[in-house]
Amino acid sequence: MIKIINPLSPIFDYLSQSISRMIMLTFILALSLPLVFLLPSLNENIWDDVRNDNLVKHKLLATSLVEPIKLKVLSYQSSLKSLDSQLQSIDSFDQKSVELIIKDFIEVKEDVIAVTLLLSENASFTTTVKEEFQLSPRYANQRKDLDYIVSENRYRIHDTENSISAVFKSTISTQPAILLRHHIIAKDNMKIGTLFVETRLGYMQQICGQISFGNKGHCAIVDNEGKIIAHPNAAWVSQMKSLSNDKIVQQLKHSSSGTLDYFSSANNEAVIGGFAMVDSLDWGVIISQPKAEIDSPFAGIKNAIFIWVGFGVLVALFIAFIVTRMITRPLNTLVAKAKELDVRSDTYRLGEVPNRSPIEIKVLWRHLAKLIVDFQEANSEVKSLSGSLSKDLRKVVIELRETNLKKTRNVDLLTGITNKECFKTELGKSLQIHAGEEVGIILFDIDNYKSIVTKSGQNTGNDVLKHVANILRNNIRSGDMAVRYNDKDRFAIYINSSNPESLQGTANKLHALVESSPVIKENDAYHLDLSMGLVIETINEKLTVGSLMAEAERVLEDSKYQDQSTTKVA
Repeated sequence: MIKIINPLSPIFDYLSQSISRMIMLTFILALSLPLVFLLPSLNENIWDDVRNDNLVKHKLLATSLVEPIKLKVLSYQSSLKSLDSQLQSIDSFDQKSVELIIKDFIEVKEDVIAVTLLLSENASFTTTVKEEFQLSPRYANQRKDLDYIVSENRYRIHDTENSISAVFKSTISTQPAILLRHHIIAKDNMKIGTLFVETRLGYMQQICGQISFGNKGHCAIVDNEGKIIAHPNAAWVSQMKSLSNDKIVQQLKHSSSGTLDYFSSANNEAVIGGFAMVDSLDWGVIISQPKAEIDSPFAGIKNAIFIWVGFGVLVALFIAFIVTRMITRPLNTLVAKAKELDVRSDTYRLGEVPNRSPIEIKVLWRHLAKLIVDFQEANSEVKSLSGSLSKDLRKVVIELRETNLKKTRNVDLLTGITNKECFKTELGKSLQIHAGEEVGIILFDIDNYKSIVTKSGQNTGNDVLKHVANILRNNIRSGDMAVRYNDKDRFAIYINSSNPESLQGTANKLHALVESSPVIKENDAYHLDLSMGLVIETINEKLTVGSLMAEAERVLEDSKYQDQSTTKVA
């Protein structure tokens, strides 16, 4: 006959030999089992709240960086328009003058590496590399690369589409760069030539580097192939390391923005991240942070809970041992109480102390109840800490939203250009810091604006205002400012470091552009007539924004009185 041995039998035999051992085991189970069920649930709930708040924050940060990146690329294109205007002002594109203008342009534009001008008429070209790179041993290779670009475009005389290349690694700076192609078009719509400008992307690294939180929370910008444009790891930027295998980069191809909880193969750790697509460039902005870094504050709380619970268990065991030794009741009473304790131990509920209980049982009951209360208070404190952290994170989200609202306060909502309040503020600052320099103001009205609104409605009038604002935005220098000066049809332009000839030239140019480009709407063409007032003053301590603008308005009114199509300089 085979005898089956229960492996737990020695343990049961050991416990059954002593009442104190059984009571102490009961205390351990009563304290530990709720902990087993409660702590994992507590940890999971806290993590979900913190994780969701962090995901929202990361997505908002990524989205907030999209607009500055777009504006920077637009500034590159705007500076090329300015260079275009300077080159077209040269008679017969004199070689020496061209080289001088391009050299000045390169030295002023910090991010520009090299510029090539290809002339369509004779297929000749001029290449200029930034002076700081001309001593580099890679300079000859860069000239070779530019020559190749020129040869590829030499015979595209009918190509007039401006473009921005994909991101590539510069052979001179060894950093990510882009190539901007800008065609120079004469007033007769004939193509004069093409500008090729290689530009560093240091600004992207700069704005991305401003995003840093925790120990490893950071920003990254990648191109449409997942190659790094900006990242805290400078070596990865220099190598244009590919993050195409990371799930968040793959998700960028399917969504314009979002959040993701994933394992980063590049960082070899679990992270959470928010992302947003710069749609005009097919670049992606990623804000990520290791999950372990977010979870670390709660690890300390959990350890503290375990330490205190462990200490409480030790205290309870000591009390159980003392109470057990004090039991002096007859065996039948002891058995009855043992059965009662055995039944109630399965429910883990103490309730009220039974009447006529021994003093030993009452003491034990009170101590066990106190331990449960202490645990509940500890649990309540953990929840309070979680709520405080969630509140702080929501405050960060609100502050980010307020920052975005402030950016729109300086812009006229209808036309998208600067509003009057911002214009006066910036003009006042300029008058304080540019003493001795000349400042020019162009103030003009659309003479037939009221008749257009009366005839065709306010919507058409709004289209006219937007049309004029777009012409101003695209045809002034980057250092100047265009503004909608009132809530109707008056506009103003601030010209920095001006002189009478250049001020008159700018006014004539804008006047011609507006009057030669009618607003087309529903098969109707609305030709616009302008009245202009031009003022140029030398900045001194007596010159104020009010006096300068009052003079401009006076000249504008004189212009209307004499001839609406005439402009005057005061």
